[in-house]
Amino acid sequence: MAAPVRNWLREITGISPGEEVDSGVGVADFIAGNACREDVARRLAKCQPVTDSLHLALLQRAEKPVCESALREWAPWGWRGLRTRAVEPLLANGLLHLDQDGHYVASRQPCDVFRSIIAIELKLRDWRRGLAQASRYRLFSEQSYLALPSSRVSEMVLASAVKHRVGVLSLEDSGSVAIAMDAPAASPLQPARRHMVAEKLLEAQIAAPSKIAGSTLR
Repeated sequence: MAAPVRNWLREITGISPGEEVDSGVGVADFIAGNACREDVARRLAKCQPVTDSLHLALLQRAEKPVCESALREWAPWGWRGLRTRAVEPLLANGLLHLDQDGHYVASRQPCDVFRSIIAIELKLRDWRRGLAQASRYRLFSEQSYLALPSSRVSEMVLASAVKHRVGVLSLEDSGSVAIAMDAPAASPLQPARRHMVAEKLLEAQIAAPSKIAGSTLR
């Protein structure tokens, strides 16, 4: 079931999709992004993927010099946790540095190269659960789809998809993918989460997926 969707995403975006991506609001079977290959290559040459949401938040905060006292005040789980989880690792890999005044400054900002992100949830049977999951993916994606075998696509499914603002993909017996209902395009509801997912999608361009998207009988 996964292979036709994987191939379809490669055809429409031109890059490899991420599989079984933990977005923090659910594990999406697939995410894909629209971007020029050249832009992806330039970004990866300049800055490797930063997939930790706390690291991204700290780098954004340190776009301009920030003092330790300000970071202590902001630290979500206290200064010790921030220093251990984010400050020290970012200093070690060169993404963060201390200036001559002792302020923390981001050495490089991990820019988002994707014009849009598509999320897809695969389901063989439990389409109601699939719609709920795909709806949550709208927090970080411009478009979100539920993919079902063609025999499972019904008027009830399509009507429910409209309410969830989710598209529906029909997986044909021939192995092709048809858009039964296009997903409405909208800005992600949580831009910071979108940036984190975009970094995970970049990571998928340089490493084979550790988990392969798929669906058990659900």
